[in-house]
Amino acid sequence: MVRGLPLVFVVLVVATWLPAGTAAATCRPMVVVKDLTGSQPLGTVAAAERQRGAGETSEARGVRITVDGKVVPRPDAIVELDRGLGRIVSHSDRAVAGGPAAPAEARCAVELIAGWASGEGMLGVVDSRANAFRVAWRSAGVAMAWVKVRAAATPEEAALVCGWMRRLVPVARSTVTRSNAIGEVYLAGLVALAVGVGCGDDALVVAGRAAFDAAAAAIDERGALPALVRGNDGGWRSHAFAMTVLAPMAELAARELRQDWWSTRDGALHRLAGLTILGARDPAGFRAAVAEPPAAAAAPAGAPAAPGRGSIERDRDLDAAAAPIAVEPAATVRRGLPPGMAWLALYARRFPDRAVDLPEYRAYSTWTGGDLAGLATAWIAP
Repeated sequence: MVRGLPLVFVVLVVATWLPAGTAAATCRPMVVVKDLTGSQPLGTVAAAERQRGAGETSEARGVRITVDGKVVPRPDAIVELDRGLGRIVSHSDRAVAGGPAAPAEARCAVELIAGWASGEGMLGVVDSRANAFRVAWRSAGVAMAWVKVRAAATPEEAALVCGWMRRLVPVARSTVTRSNAIGEVYLAGLVALAVGVGCGDDALVVAGRAAFDAAAAAIDERGALPALVRGNDGGWRSHAFAMTVLAPMAELAARELRQDWWSTRDGALHRLAGLTILGARDPAGFRAAVAEPPAAAAAPAGAPAAPGRGSIERDRDLDAAAAPIAVEPAATVRRGLPPGMAWLALYARRFPDRAVDLPEYRAYSTWTGGDLAGLATAWIAP
């Protein structure tokens, strides 16, 4: 037990989707997690996740993790869920990297995603907003992986996967209990956009665009999101995690829709990026910049309502939601670097003249594209 009630993840189903010709040693079936139930706070899970690798020992089922000086069991199903997502993302990364093995890597990623779809992964009982939030982040991760490899899918696989992912979108939306809850709106928008792009669903693309526009409308002339200016760091971490979601959305629009979302609202996202980079380099400078936010200008008629403060948007909860927990390529593992800055790989590639004097960062985000340095190289012409 970790600070309160245990988190229980139940109903494990082994996926049997393994099309003919699949190399079992490469694309062996994965366990599919359907139900997410229990009431353990997100922040408690974050504490456990930060301790992975410290006191961790293998067991027949699951792992043991040191938390607050005590060794406690970690639920089997979340281990399996994230191990599976790590495999999917890793194969999709290698497919994007190119080379002789790329077609086989893409096929493997497709088959693993189809395995989750056939087992209706994450579509069982999701009994709380916190668990819905966990599903939303993992839905974003698998949807981004699907965008990268969908060309390798058969029509039957595409129909299966897209039917499943469309059913995940409402789970992400269910985290939005207020129409202006900032973190939930942006994350639900990323899930909708990635599924919409990956499955050719115009309605979901429109929903993703609406969430992005709401974000742009909320960014003031200095690049701040006033509703997130709080806490000891002035809200820097929350601004960084907003960019974690919004930058991949802008790049999906650029590559897949041939649309320039970066310029929305006179380059609002550039202002947010610049302020966030400042905070990573100079925390005191960030706090000074947001100390007295300017008065909000009147929004043009028909503009989306500016998002407000959402309960999930606490820094502690964002740590739990955004900390990458899949196995990362060795070259990308940089411990002790600021979280939520992987999006810089996309930004620096797209706008090298703007991305100057950058802080060190880790260019990997399991739930927003995997190896973003590799993705930037493949997607964005120099």
